[in-house]
Formats: sequence, structure tokens, C-alpha cells
Amino acid sequence: MDSSRRTHPFGSGTAQYASLAPGAMKKKERKSMCCMPALHSLVVAYQAGKFIVDPHSSKWLCWWDALIILLIVLVAFFIPYQIAFCLMIQDDGSPQIVTRVVDMVFIFDILMQFFISTQHPENRRWLRIPKKIVAAYLSGFFVMDVISVLPYDELALEVTRRYGSHFAFLGVLKTLSLIRLLRINRLIARYEAAVDVPYTSVKLTKLLVLLCFGLHWIACAWGFLLAFERFEDPDAADWASNVRSAKPGMFKGDKETPWELYTASMYWSCMTITSIGYGDVIAMNGLEAWGATILMALSGLLWAHIIGSICAIAGAMDEGNVAHENTLLSLNTMTRSYNVPQEIRVKLREYFMCRKALFYREKQVELVRAMSPELQGKTARYVQDSWLSQVSFFKNCCNAFVVGLFEILNFCVYPPRELVRLPFSMCFLHQGVILKQGRIMPAGCMWGVEDLILSNKDLLDDYAPLALSYLEVQYLERSALERLQDQFPQERAHMRKFTGYYALKRGVLRGIVKPSWYFFAMTPGCVEIHGPLENDDVPGYSVDQARFLALEKKVQDVLHILKPNGTIPAPGAPNQLQVLEAKVNSLLKRLPVDMPTNRQPNANP
Repeated sequence: MDSSRRTHPFGSGTAQYASLAPGAMKKKERKSMCCMPALHSLVVAYQAGKFIVDPHSSKWLCWWDALIILLIVLVAFFIPYQIAFCLMIQDDGSPQIVTRVVDMVFIFDILMQFFISTQHPENRRWLRIPKKIVAAYLSGFFVMDVISVLPYDELALEVTRRYGSHFAFLGVLKTLSLIRLLRINRLIARYEAAVDVPYTSVKLTKLLVLLCFGLHWIACAWGFLLAFERFEDPDAADWASNVRSAKPGMFKGDKETPWELYTASMYWSCMTITSIGYGDVIAMNGLEAWGATILMALSGLLWAHIIGSICAIAGAMDEGNVAHENTLLSLNTMTRSYNVPQEIRVKLREYFMCRKALFYREKQVELVRAMSPELQGKTARYVQDSWLSQVSFFKNCCNAFVVGLFEILNFCVYPPRELVRLPFSMCFLHQGVILKQGRIMPAGCMWGVEDLILSNKDLLDDYAPLALSYLEVQYLERSALERLQDQFPQERAHMRKFTGYYALKRGVLRGIVKPSWYFFAMTPGCVEIHGPLENDDVPGYSVDQARFLALEKKVQDVLHILKPNGTIPAPGAPNQLQVLEAKVNSLLKRLPVDMPTNRQPNANP
């Protein structure tokens, strides 16, 4: 087959160029052929999403967006000032370099929107496919962005040159450039999830910016009214002439400068918005009266909106404080109605002041319930990691079980010198200091872990901690845990293994101090405790002798079970079996030599 008829991968036109001799090609044609493969590869890479910028991972995009916001704010201040005070005194119509540079920056930002991942307007999903990004931008804000960067000042200048100075006021069209302000909300929404800023602070900042813009824009509108009057009739009386005659110190030369007029307009704007109204800057004709009336109405609405929003924010800024103050108000009413002594009143107020933190603890449960199941598991496991990492039988639980634990946790506050009596509960100390069994334990400690899963009363911890300061205690009740285990049978079986270990541990350690001894009958992963030993259980021996025999039998049975199986559900150290065996041997050494010992363990304990 002829090579000149082969189809070229970049099109038939390129194949035709390839079939010609190198000397027959023109220079422009050779450049075109060389650029086509590079352009094709760029298009393919763009369609594959190679040039798409992710706002969450890009390091330079946030700085570029910050620059855009800064330029938008400057434009929002400069353009109204230019239209109101500089439109009639422009001698040189050549475009300003700074204005053209700013416009080029915004045009470049429009092009960048085709390469930046954006959120879908309905399902809030981040789009990363180039075609969908282009379609979403073209059907959304593209038209407004283009309108905001059109050169309206050059258009007005060209019309004025051709048709006369009567068309100079076409420069007012440049106010359409203020459409760029709509970009600020889009840029803020892009980083709303990545920035942890209180919404009250954001709202107050927006209100402050709105107040500054309102003062500036109303001042520029009052100044533009003056410019329009002087354009129509330069000799007519206006508010600036009245201020000049009443306060000559505000104007230095024979003719007012734009900045002097802006200062007087800003002075009038502040008086109008804040409803002070000194009356030294007044309307001098009908046009100014109507303009002042409209601006007063707008400024009144703006001021009412700002004051109302600030009051609403102040009322909802700290919901916990409002609830706390209402609780204290109800408490004071109750103590007064029942004539409670002053000493008790002080203690009650101190107690309820410490309970303020529980308001936010309870809100956490509501927030977790509003999340998706996967986010619930991740959030609950991270929030409760301070005590989950200290409990062996909760470490490897599934996320759904951890979420259930998070929802059934309770909180309480204890005052100083009060015993913390929470039977059959696992407790975690968030704040405060306690005294337990002669030891001072600070915040972050736990107690009652074994009591949560042990059922025999002789194995429970009988020592109630003493509060040395105000305590914030988080606790989990056994009854609530059992109800949760009914929904997770696999977690119940997992925790049952630890039940055997903790029962064996406490049973062996407490066996030497209790007035009666207990037999242990063990199966792998389970410990069951039978009733106390009576005199007739070991015939022929006294009560003391029978107790020692029971202790020896118990120890021998434990060793007989542990050694053949070689395992016991005890997490933690790998040498737990050797440690337990050493403890048992130490118990055997305490038996008196005159007691009958060396009884053979049962073959089938």
C-alpha cells in the first residue's frame, strides 16, 4: 500500500503535508503542522481532567482568591467615587493603567473558572469533569462576570468624542462593574467548609462591611446628585455652595476638589444613616430634596437592618449562656419562695454554674444523630477516644456500637466533699480531682470499668470516690449497655470473654481476704462463680481448715485449666498467664504447714 495514502493520526490535511517534500512546504505550513500535535495533546489532557484545580488541595488558589477579593473591595470603593466626583473633571480620556491592569486580572480569573472544580448547584457535589465544569459556569455566572469587565469608560469616552459632551454621563454605565461583588459569596462558599470560623463572627464582619459600603455609596450618590446639577446648570444653587458659604474652612481653594466634596458628602451620609441630622448640610432645590428623601429612606432601611441583625446575633451568639441565665433565674425564684438559707443558696448557685458545661455536652449528642452513619462512627470514635483507648473491651468495637455508646453516655456534676456513688457504672472524670482508696486522681482518670460487666456483688468495687473539687463526670450504666448489646450480639460475645478474665482476676486477688471462699469452674472464655463454701462441703475438717482446703482446691483447679489450654481471654501483656500463675503460687505459699493440702484437682472441673 502506498504510504502517501495512509491516514495520518492528526487528520488528512496533515497527511497531505507529510506526503510533500520538505522543500515544498511553506514556513507557515510547517509551523502549523508542528503546533497541531502539541495542541491536540493539550486538549486531550484537559478533557482527561489533568489541568483541573481542586480548591481543597491547591496551595496557590487560596492566595489568588484572596487577591480577587481585595481587588473587588477596592473596585467597589473606587468606581462610585470616580463616577460621583471625577466624571466631569477628566481632561485626559486615556485609560488609566491601573484600571486596565485590574480589568485584565478579572478577565484572567474568568478564564481560570473553566479549570477550577466547582460544586453542583443542586446536590452540592464537586464537579471534576471538564465538560460539566464548563457547562455549569456558562449556565451560571459567566454572563454576569463578562458584563462586569466590559470597558464602559472607553465606550463613554468614544461616544463623547464623536457626538459631543452631552453623552459624558454614559460613564455611569461603569456602575455595572459592581456586579463583581457577587463573586465574593462564591469565593467564601468555596472555603466555607475548610475554615473553622464562628458564624457569629462572619455575620458581624459582613454587617460591618455592609455599613462601610452603605456610608460610602450614599455619600457618592449625594455627590453624584451635585455633579448632575452642575452639568445641567452650573450657576444654580446647590448644597455644596451653601456649605461653602456656611463653613468656608471645609474648602481651601476657589474651586472644590473631589476629595473636599467627598468629605462633605460622607459627613452628610453618616448623619443621615445614624439619624442624627445636624441640619448643616441641607437640600437647596427640589431635585436635591427628592434625592435626599430617597437616600434617607434607603439609609433608614439599611440602619434598621444592621441594628436588627446585631441584636439577633447578640441574642443567639451564646445559646448556652442564655439557657444558663434562665436556669439561675428559676433557681433564685425557687430559693426566695421557700426561704432557703443563704448558705444553701450560695452552694446551689455554685453548683448550677458548674453545670453550664453540660449544655454543650448534650448538644454533641444531637449533632452526632444528625450525621450520616459513617460520619457518626468517625466522629464518635474520635470525640470519645480519651476514654475508649483506656477500656480494653471497647477498643475493637464497630463504629455503630461506638455511636450507640456515645448516645447512652450520661453527664453529671458533683460538688466538693460529696461521695460519687454510681453503682454498676463506668465513670470518666472530665474535670476536677477525686480521692479514691487513698490516692488523689486528677481529670482523665477512670474507675468502675470491671463493674460495668461483672454481675456478682462480691466482685464489685465498693469504694466510692470523694470529690475534692467540683467534678464533671461522664458515666455509662450497665443497664443501658445491656440494652445496647441486645442490638449487637457479636459485641456481647466479645465482651463476655473479658468478663471471664476480670472475674478470675478479682476472684483470685480477693479470695484471701473474704470471710468465705468461692469455687471457680471455668470454661474457655467464661468464668462462673458458685455459692460460698459451708462446713458440710468438706466433712471432717473445722471451718478454718475447710477454708484453706477450699483455697487450695480453687488454686489447683485454676492452674489445671490454664496449663492445658494455654489461653485465657486477657488482653494486654503477652506474659499474663505467667504473672497469674506466679500470683497463684504466692497464695499457695501462705497456706499453713499443718493444714491438709495437696488434694488432687477434679479431673473435669
